[in-house]
Amino acid sequence: MAWFTIVVFFVRNNILSFFNFETSVLNDVDIKELLVEYDVILPKKRVYPFISAKKHYEKNHNSNDLELLKCVLNEKCPEYVDSFDRVMNRTSIHLYNMFIMNKDNAIAYCEWLFDILFELELKVDIDDYDAYQSRVFGFLSERLLNVWVQHNSLKVKSLNVYEPDGRRYFEKIKKFISNL
Repeated sequence: MAWFTIVVFFVRNNILSFFNFETSVLNDVDIKELLVEYDVILPKKRVYPFISAKKHYEKNHNSNDLELLKCVLNEKCPEYVDSFDRVMNRTSIHLYNMFIMNKDNAIAYCEWLFDILFELELKVDIDDYDAYQSRVFGFLSERLLNVWVQHNSLKVKSLNVYEPDGRRYFEKIKKFISNL
């Protein structure tokens, strides 16, 4: 199994974020100021212009895992199923599994998330998954963060993310178009 680390940072929303990394990364003062007005800081949404978040997941991962997740949600916290459906039917979604929120919200989210993921782990068989697809619980938790934020009506500040290694946007666009 290949292990790797992706380093990403939240950056201020300005054009200089892409040219002057050192002065653009959020610091603790920025974060404290933002959390006075917002409940959570998330990466800007990824937009899928022609398909829903659900269809995008199904094209790129095992769709059965998404169905199992919905079943676990229905068993453990049925009040979240409507929010799950709303999130999965949208054409945009926050990814990266990155967030900044106050301690109480972070604890509540993590307790909710890991209760679901531990139950889901008992139902999902990853024996035949490659290294990429075996990250299934990370992919699903990205969706669950959106569900939790939606259900709890949190006020969101979306910020750009800086990736020192860059992104292969052209390759991603080409792959996306070929999957249509």
